[in-house]
Amino acid sequence: MIGTMNPAIQASTHYGDRFEEILAWYMLNGYVYSSPEVFIMACEHNKDALIADIEIKKLDKLDTWYIQYVAGDIKRIFDVCPFEKEFVVFERWGRSRRKVVEFNRIKQRICYGRTR
Repeated sequence: MIGTMNPAIQASTHYGDRFEEILAWYMLNGYVYSSPEVFIMACEHNKDALIADIEIKKLDKLDTWYIQYVAGDIKRIFDVCPFEKEFVVFERWGRSRRKVVEFNRIKQRICYGRTR
């Protein structure tokens, strides 16, 4: 990885002054994984609440991995994921809408290059 920025440093640069606050939240309420290859901040969530962008008082159905941030080798997500969920939701830079993908579909696409 000569010449590339450490993924955790990329996250820190991306969030600036808010990085420590966001990182602390994920360490208490979600999952943080950091290695020289990848940096991930994610939490279990309800897909419908994320898509509708509404507050649900009780998230009974935690059917989704909400990936707040990932940098580095994104294939590693599936190596370190503690367990599978039905969906993955993530935000893409420069886009206002969140992207919803079935967990198995995105895993096949990222890890094996399969589109079907």
